[in-house]
Amino acid sequence: MSSGERGTALYASLTIGPDSSIRAALEHLEASGRGVVFVVDSSGKLLGSVSDGDIRRCLLAGEAGMD
Repeated sequence: MSSGERGTALYASLTIGPDSSIRAALEHLEASGRGVVFVVDSSGKLLGSVSDGDIRRCLLAGEAGMD
């Protein structure tokens, strides 16, 4: 795998869209091996970030389901 391909794969594992589910965010967190995913719009503009701790706190507070 070339460095460009690795960069593209890493970008894909670190980003989700604004309408992504919590499950999708968790899957990306797991795939990337990092503690954060970035929310980007269709043009790649950064809208925000979500950490594993953000999701954990939200679930423990009963504020969201998995999907």
